[in-house]
Amino acid sequence: MEEDLYCKIYVDSSCSKIELVDQISNMVQGEVSLRSIESKTMEIDVLANDDFNKDKASQKDGFVYYPYYLEIDAVEGADSSAYIEAISNMLKELQSSCTNAIASCDFEDELFVKSV
Repeated sequence: MEEDLYCKIYVDSSCSKIELVDQISNMVQGEVSLRSIESKTMEIDVLANDDFNKDKASQKDGFVYYPYYLEIDAVEGADSSAYIEAISNMLKELQSSCTNAIASCDFEDELFVKSV
């Protein structure tokens, strides 16, 4: 069975969507086209979360209510381990920049996780 490389990252950030797209494109050294970023290994769509709720976001497991989410897929021909490493590095950078970011994917146990 083919590995499912789709990943969704919920992002809790007070910056604007444009600022978030710019920040992520710098992290992954990607090219921006509207709300999408494409790097050597992945394509990232940065979306405003219609379910955003500040009060619910602060509760346990409230990450699904964060203001943004990223939909990430591997680009055609990308090596799966390089793709997963790139997501892990981006997640680490997001979390170290005072942004809460939580990944939801089949391989989340292979990603960097911020210690609490």
